[in-house]
Amino acid sequence: MSEQSNMSRIKVTESDIDSIDDIRTADVRRLLKRNLLCDGTTRAHNEDSLNKGQQNERTKMDNLIVLYKEAYALIKENDTFFSGIFKWNQNIMTDLTNGIENLKNYRSPILVLGETGAGKTSFINLLLGERLLPTSLHSNTHTICELSNSPSGNLDADVEYVDKPKEEGVKTFSNKDNPKEFVEFMKVEAVKTNVRKITVHAPFNILKNNVVIVDSPGVGETQEMTDVVLGYVEKAAVFIFVIDMMNAGGVQQRVPTNEKEIVINDTVERLLELCHELDSSQIIPFSTTEAQSFQDEGAVAPRFKTVLARLSQMIPATQFMTTHKAQTWLRDVLEKSLHITRAHIENSRLSEKQLLDKKTMAQQRIKDLGKEMNAFISEQRGNVAKRIQEGAAEMYDRVNTEQTKGHVCRFDSAALPTNSKWHDAAANIRTQLFEKNNKSNEFAEIRRKHRRPN
Repeated sequence: MSEQSNMSRIKVTESDIDSIDDIRTADVRRLLKRNLLCDGTTRAHNEDSLNKGQQNERTKMDNLIVLYKEAYALIKENDTFFSGIFKWNQNIMTDLTNGIENLKNYRSPILVLGETGAGKTSFINLLLGERLLPTSLHSNTHTICELSNSPSGNLDADVEYVDKPKEEGVKTFSNKDNPKEFVEFMKVEAVKTNVRKITVHAPFNILKNNVVIVDSPGVGETQEMTDVVLGYVEKAAVFIFVIDMMNAGGVQQRVPTNEKEIVINDTVERLLELCHELDSSQIIPFSTTEAQSFQDEGAVAPRFKTVLARLSQMIPATQFMTTHKAQTWLRDVLEKSLHITRAHIENSRLSEKQLLDKKTMAQQRIKDLGKEMNAFISEQRGNVAKRIQEGAAEMYDRVNTEQTKGHVCRFDSAALPTNSKWHDAAANIRTQLFEKNNKSNEFAEIRRKHRRPN
């Protein structure tokens, strides 16, 4: 029987393990927690899920780019015929060009904010899967660090200075597997007062498909930095605010282990009071140090896995909204073009043959483009319907397994309803069944990629 099964059988909890305060047992405590909490899934499974969702949206964007280019060519080749569209939008050609560039160069920024010393850089290193950035990076509050993918596989750093020095350019390092030189370089550059931004290109899986991680010193440090950060906020796919809960609301004294859960719960309550729009599910407390140690050993801490799972949902969802907005705008352009074409034909002074040729050509081009657009929309609707059907089928199969039924329908004696009336007791049972089923579904969703092939 495995260590994890043994601990589960005797109901050892995370709090029980945390209560082992003897420093000599730190390694043992970490090993016990890893065996208790980690279910065997790897970081690669979570990254594959994120990349798969992004690739699906990237394909849609590429298809839209083709449609945008065809619409641009149609209007440009027949600018006289479509002259009315410039009255509707005199910048139509520029807007089409910008739309193409926006889709082509679309990025998904993950903006990480927090007070200096809150652990932002440690969290980003955890996201990357590598201790790449020195934790002293933001002793200089004027510096933003932006990390994006390096298709070449090189590890590059491009430093932007407030006052450009005589020699400025991209610094290339050997590789990410031996980042010592890079770390030393960053330690030196980050503390310089004339450094505005450091752009790092690194070959990490999480940065594929145009994901960008932005390590920011925060809003309010300086007005210039506030303006820069707010510019990122407007375009961010995900916004993460890092809080050091163990400082107990700013008291610079580490909280004893046996009081950790109390402090976490108190911090969560305060955050919910401060921001009424915030949902408790958006607050994910976990130890970055512990998660990093698990990751070094090939495991993924469950709460950090929740963070990765949220990214896998939120980033493709943001891409979908961008695609949908671009698709809706282009459809409006096509509908307006068709209306203008008909009006132009009615008022035209061309000969009957010229009019017929123009009419046939324009209507056919618009018709073809409209078909492509409708096919694109239909395909996306089909994809959504397919995902819903697959998800429903998977949930049905999951709920009907003996394991799930046993877990959901098994009640401890303390959980049995004590209501004197059958109606009240039945309502109590239904509520507990619903809550247990939700927890079972959440756990199964976390394990889904591990259990089922891609």
